[in-house]
Amino acid sequence: MNFQRAKHFLRHWGYYDENLSYLTEIDKKKMKLLYAGLKQLEPEERQLLADKYRTFDGKAVPDKELAEQYNKPVNDYRELRKNNEVKFYKALVKAELKREYEIERLEEILSNEDLLKVIDSTLSRLALKGLKQNYNSNDLRIVIGETINQMTIMFNDRT
Repeated sequence: MNFQRAKHFLRHWGYYDENLSYLTEIDKKKMKLLYAGLKQLEPEERQLLADKYRTFDGKAVPDKELAEQYNKPVNDYRELRKNNEVKFYKALVKAELKREYEIERLEEILSNEDLLKVIDSTLSRLALKGLKQNYNSNDLRIVIGETINQMTIMFNDRT
């Protein structure tokens, strides 16, 4: 991850919060990473970044304005902000690495025989339902949901 990508997360903070119920799956994942990184900061560090970036028009508040609000010279404020951004960047990298590890671990778990057993079981259940009745999309949703639940339980049992 590069530093500019970390600032991208910060600049979209307000957008994520304001549009939570309308976010795409990708944006939801980005928001989770943003908050995973922010969670690693001290409250005052997080607040300083929020004052700068958590705007709802997508524009960061100018350093000069925030320096006055914090009652600091602009250069001192700027230095403090940059230090907090670097700390956020490092926390975000850790969060992303953790997420990648979890994805790799899930892929490893799902690539073994247990996944084949779950798929086989699901196909058998679908075939039985199909023989008993004309199967509709609601049945399919239920069976897929149950399969996902089984896979989640398997994953949680192994971690």
